[in-house]
Amino acid sequence: MTRTANAVMAERKMLMLVHLDSLAEPGMPLCLSYGWLGRSMGLSDGQVRRICKLLQEEGALRVESRFLENGARLENAYELTPAGKRQVGDWCQKGGSLSLT
Repeated sequence: MTRTANAVMAERKMLMLVHLDSLAEPGMPLCLSYGWLGRSMGLSDGQVRRICKLLQEEGALRVESRFLENGARLENAYELTPAGKRQVGDWCQKGGSLSLT
């Protein structure tokens, strides 16, 4: 990845963490589709999937796949880990600002 691509991805990952944190209720995972997240952030489903995967690998986000008893897929459940919450807190203390579009 180029330096620009790395910077864009870092910003998108922080955008995802801040966005999820702003939607979350304490102690409750968020149940959202990739499509809804993408539309609310101006990203494609594929970009959302990639960002979530990277955040999971970094230990900042927990994503749980959910299914009905008949096997039908439901929206994923998202929850920031303590490390993810720390990243958001540090970013806020530094006066960070991002745009959802």
